[in-house]
Amino acid sequence: MSMRDKNHERVVIRGLRGVAAATTRISFVDPLGALYYSGYDIDDLVDQTSYEEVIYLLLYDKLPTQTELSNLKLDLYSNMRLPKQVVQRIQFSSNACHPMEILRTEISHLGEFDPEPDDTSDAGNKRRAIRIIAKLPTIISFIYRTRNKQDAVAPVKEFSFAENILYMFRGRTADQQEKNAMERYMILHADHGLNASTFAARVTAGTGSDLYSTVTSAVGTLKGPLHGGASERVMSMLFEINNLDEVEQYIQSMDTLILAKRY
Repeated sequence: MSMRDKNHERVVIRGLRGVAAATTRISFVDPLGALYYSGYDIDDLVDQTSYEEVIYLLLYDKLPTQTELSNLKLDLYSNMRLPKQVVQRIQFSSNACHPMEILRTEISHLGEFDPEPDDTSDAGNKRRAIRIIAKLPTIISFIYRTRNKQDAVAPVKEFSFAENILYMFRGRTADQQEKNAMERYMILHADHGLNASTFAARVTAGTGSDLYSTVTSAVGTLKGPLHGGASERVMSMLFEINNLDEVEQYIQSMDTLILAKRY
């Protein structure tokens, strides 16, 4: 963004720093370190809610009743299956492609199979959002299993959403510690205000485009090494650390490396 002062000199504001580009009621990132979803402290949500409840909160601005939660869980499970054309495209995708490239493309392809493409109402888009949320873990797990020459694993109705992600990805039931870790991880990453991918999504949605195009824009932005790609580097770091005893030494070595580069 840029503007001209009285002397007609251009002032460039990098990265929208200090610019109020939009408002959102979905989440608030406190500069002092706190995170809130629809007014709820993230610490409370992580300790007391499930990922499905957080999905409902972000969509409807309130936590669900037991009936609403049960209906959402059923909707998610019922929509996890992929169209056969999407399955075939993943099977024939090149191993040279980054998984995020395939994910981005197949989200776009999901738009071809929308059962109510002409319904652009708020209620219609919420149903569409649930269908997209439900299918993303299936796409991701199928990409992984296809590349490892393994058959797809179907979700289990009795499993939670987080538990099904682990089950479809690895083909075995997760233990309680793994389920808790995945649940917390997903809740913590559900929304972070107006980050780069969210901003890209809002630009696309602001043109009146459909939700599949909007999410495709967000995923394309998330793929960048300065955004979601940073999480990929964290995973690489974790693979380099063999056990908890090595954590302190690893951090110290990184500090030394950063200081060496600086000077």
